[in-house]
Amino acid sequence: MSKQIFHAVFTTASALFLAGCVATAPTAPPGKFDRFSSDLPQLLETDALTVLTLGMTNEFSAKVCMRAPSPVGAALSYQVDEWKQRNARFTRGASGAINEIASRIEGAQGASAKQSYMNQMLLTTAGKANSTIVRKFDGANLDNTKVPTAKVCSEVSEYLRAGAADFSRTPEYIRELSKYMGRRGIF
Repeated sequence: MSKQIFHAVFTTASALFLAGCVATAPTAPPGKFDRFSSDLPQLLETDALTVLTLGMTNEFSAKVCMRAPSPVGAALSYQVDEWKQRNARFTRGASGAINEIASRIEGAQGASAKQSYMNQMLLTTAGKANSTIVRKFDGANLDNTKVPTAKVCSEVSEYLRAGAADFSRTPEYIRELSKYMGRRGIF
């Protein structure tokens, strides 16, 4: 992973994943451990990673489009900020879910297992976001200096402006996350 991607990932991850982690001592008996439960199902983790990946993808898009030789980069950056505001509760819910699963892991397997899980989630999210950027911007990403076209940056900006990527309009991506947010009072 390049220094640029690592820095972008670390900055985003700090805000998304690490806020609100609660330290607990290992308490579960030795043996097979399943990080999922009826309250924290695997689909919840999938939904949470979808939300966090889209947020990271939008952040990466804005950074890459700042290279474009027109004001589209600034316009996209503004639309990403607007998207983040409209979707903040979903990001809080996703971050809460990942942190809660991580705390279950820590309680059963200790702090190093929790850290390993958090690193795995971070790498998964960053990898998916970077792959999306490379496809969307014809090879441009945070690892290189390739300049995306103003057209594609404008299309992404318009897509975000229209709210097409808002989770309130795409409930199929947050099935379990919506339930989790309701149970936890995240509105």
